[in-house]
Amino acid sequence: MTGILHTEHRVLTPVRVGAFDTPVLQGTPASWSHVSSPGRFTLARVPEGTWYIHAVAQTRGGTTGTAPAALTATAGPVAVRGDTVHRLDITLCPPDWTRPPILSALMDLAPQPTAA
Repeated sequence: MTGILHTEHRVLTPVRVGAFDTPVLQGTPASWSHVSSPGRFTLARVPEGTWYIHAVAQTRGGTTGTAPAALTATAGPVAVRGDTVHRLDITLCPPDWTRPPILSALMDLAPQPTAA
């Protein structure tokens, strides 16, 4: 699974992207990736099934613009079957009432090995 991450905000941390089995960002993803900035990403070896693709990064936020603030995005459900190729466009935005809560599931993961 591949895609492009977009945002209008300055990203201060690597962007973490993962395939989860629920629209709520919790637990361990089936596949994940770190990218240094918005742009292309790849999720290797996503198993067959229905997945929600979550992305998380940090920017400056708050009224003074100095406190870290989250940027999030969710795409899905995405059905992975056989050799289906998925190319996603995902836009990171500050959270609002329309987005599921973040439970830090992606922020603590080390980069996933990319070798098959």
